[in-house]
Amino acid sequence: MVPGYGLFFSLVAGWTPALAQEAAAPAAAPEAKKEEAPAEDKPTASLGVDLFSQYIWRGFALSRNSVVLQPSLTAAYKGFSVNVWGNFDTSQNNPFVSTSRQAKWNETDFTFGYSRELYAGTAIKSISANIGVIYYALDSVNNPQVTLLKSTTAWLRMSIGSN
Repeated sequence: MVPGYGLFFSLVAGWTPALAQEAAAPAAAPEAKKEEAPAEDKPTASLGVDLFSQYIWRGFALSRNSVVLQPSLTAAYKGFSVNVWGNFDTSQNNPFVSTSRQAKWNETDFTFGYSRELYAGTAIKSISANIGVIYYALDSVNNPQVTLLKSTTAWLRMSIGSN
């Protein structure tokens, strides 16, 4: 395998209360159906698991020659979102860790964000903003030279969509 490249597999599942209600309740006549709330007013959740042959974070190879599992759980409501993401290394071979070749949960990240559409029109399809913060907790890194890997990052992103 070429260094820096790896295998990738992803499994994602999502859930919204509206889908759960529709599945549980019998179909109603179209005229009796209530007016639905906008999509942003409904809470959503998603669960995913990615499978990789290596984990590289910001250029640092935090695993080598092992399988890594990366589960993720996200919940969102009215523009706000919360995500918990992790990295489980099945045979940790990390140059920044004193013990190697052990299966270990070695990273947990927490992300909080807010997204909002600022404009929707005809000439410009949309203008939106996204702001948030992420905390990277690299639990297995015990090298003082790499303490920056345990960090908090904030972002503000603006996007413009055209027709």
